[in-house]
Amino acid sequence: MKTKNWIPVLCTISLIFAAACGKMSPDEVAVRLYEGMRDNNPKAIQANCTEAAASVYLLFAPMAAKAMEGAQIKAIDTQVDGDIATVTIEICEKDGRKRTEDLTLVKVKGVWKAAAKKQ
Repeated sequence: MKTKNWIPVLCTISLIFAAACGKMSPDEVAVRLYEGMRDNNPKAIQANCTEAAASVYLLFAPMAAKAMEGAQIKAIDTQVDGDIATVTIEICEKDGRKRTEDLTLVKVKGVWKAAAKKQ
């Protein structure tokens, strides 16, 4: 095969790779965090939180995993105001009950991260 025939293929692969490596939106980060909590996955929790928030979420992850076992998680609303976002997460439990929770995220070096709530 001629070299010039490979150029469109390489360009397509490069575009797919670039899209896959792009930064996640606030709702994607929020869903991944909640899935990490549900699955008691420390790496997923740490990857999607600020350092301060991760210590809190990791503390409660085992209890959250039991409470959210088998739950379906989705973002149903996202509000962005500059470097702060609020994502409303819907948790549909195994028995069909649904509940919502709001999660605050902040941009850290251009990447969205879940933040610890200030009391």
